[in-house]
Amino acid sequence: MVSECNFTKLPQPRSHYEELSDEPWFAVNERDIFPEEFQSFLGLQEDLRDLFVAQHSDLFGVDLWHQIQARISAGGIIDIFPYEQNRRLGIEHRA
Repeated sequence: MVSECNFTKLPQPRSHYEELSDEPWFAVNERDIFPEEFQSFLGLQEDLRDLFVAQHSDLFGVDLWHQIQARISAGGIIDIFPYEQNRRLGIEHRA
């Protein structure tokens, strides 16, 4: 669940050795999530990835995820729609 995750920024390397390491040189706990790494796992072609990143860059920062967690913690319900309101089919279009 999103509320149980620890969204955090990747630590900055303190040395050239840490920067080039192929293994994490910092502690990673089971619930740690680094949103800035999401781009690596999109699996989209470059042009689609660029478009996605341009439209949804907020997904790659911790602030959005902390805001979502705060809303959930306050009892809020978060609706996620694939389209803006003006692009969605209205009730009159549903079968």
